[in-house]
Amino acid sequence: MAVAIRLAELGAEHIYFCGRNPERVSETQRRLSGVSKWMGESHPQILDVCDKESVREWILSCDAATPLDLVWANAGISTGGREDDENAVRAVFDCNVMGVLNTVYPAIERYRMKSVSRVAKRIAITSSLTGYHGLPQCPAYSASKAAVKALGAALRGRLKREGISV
Repeated sequence: MAVAIRLAELGAEHIYFCGRNPERVSETQRRLSGVSKWMGESHPQILDVCDKESVREWILSCDAATPLDLVWANAGISTGGREDDENAVRAVFDCNVMGVLNTVYPAIERYRMKSVSRVAKRIAITSSLTGYHGLPQCPAYSASKAAVKALGAALRGRLKREGISV
């Protein structure tokens, strides 16, 4: 949620943000209201990025309300040390990789619409230093962050000609 706070400090007019944890979303909303000199609006949403259809509907509704010029995919969980638990490992990939895909692809769809005027068309994807060199204590997290790092790099080249920055 630090991204939302920083964007407010930089003067973003509208900040749409989501999270699974209602307490953290509420805390972020409270902190946003305290950002000095910020005159923008925040739009919080309780949402799990693993829910593809809900994320898609949310991004489309946000963009319909205010054309988005930056969509930031910042999903990330770890196994909490349970690397031998297949379900925990799968949950990491579901959130860290599929959650990013669930966020990025509806944004690309909207950015390709010629009928909408935008300041910019930007996508940011948060990876991790572990995406460059896997750590033995968190192989699932490391691999998932390597995947989104590679995805972002490849999308950057692919979408540049469409005026979409990644």
